[in-house]
Amino acid sequence: MDPAYVHYVGGKLALSGLDETRVSAAGFLDALYAILLESPGDEQLRKVHDQIVIKMGMIKPDRATWGLHPDQIAMQNRLTGKQVPRRK
Repeated sequence: MDPAYVHYVGGKLALSGLDETRVSAAGFLDALYAILLESPGDEQLRKVHDQIVIKMGMIKPDRATWGLHPDQIAMQNRLTGKQVPRRK
């Protein structure tokens, strides 16, 4: 699952007040399925994710490690057109 979807789904579950320790596995999977069906497309989530990465760099820049985080590397590769095999 794309990291942007992991954060999106986790956020939706938290906002809905679903406590994974108190709900059945079937109930949790039903909620997860419903969230994924109504979630935005990959491109839209990637744009939001990229904006968050950029804004975090502006708010709290770490000059010593800037450009080394996997999200930042992925953004640089997309900008330069470098093809990197996707991890499964």
